[in-house]
Amino acid sequence: MGLPVVAFVVANSAFGLAVAIGTAVGVAAAIAVLRLVRKEPVRPALSKRLKALSEQRHAA
Repeated sequence: MGLPVVAFVVANSAFGLAVAIGTAVGVAAAIAVLRLVRKEPVRPALSKRLKALSEQRHAA
């Protein structure tokens, strides 16, 4: 589970859906900016997992 997901769940239970969506997007944007400042790739980890699953499927 990623940090934006955790932020969404906490904000949703505390403040409602609209605030939770904004919180999750804000956290994801902050992580992207931090990664850009550190000159790290911005591509989410999820895309790496999906690529690995796709490669496994094609190899079989």
